[in-house]
Amino acid sequence: MTAQSLREGRMLDAALEAQTPEARRAYLDRRLRETHHLGLDALSGAPVTRKDALSKMQAASPPFAGLLAGPVGRLRRMFASPARIPQAVNAIPKRQ
Repeated sequence: MTAQSLREGRMLDAALEAQTPEARRAYLDRRLRETHHLGLDALSGAPVTRKDALSKMQAASPPFAGLLAGPVGRLRRMFASPARIPQAVNAIPKRQ
């Protein structure tokens, strides 16, 4: 799978992509319920932070825009995105 094909809206799983939209939705809903105990319908109410808004949020509340549920010292690793927006690992974001 190339970066170009991902930009064109392709899925990572070719077998899933070959299924009908209804079959894909049912599969994804089932996997979400198995792994996260919520379905696709719950995602519509999930808060979304736009990447372009994150820089302003970080300036107001560094270093993670107030989105960490615990202290920064509890993080074991931190990865930086190519766009210079830090991404914390093993952190649980606050619910809004």
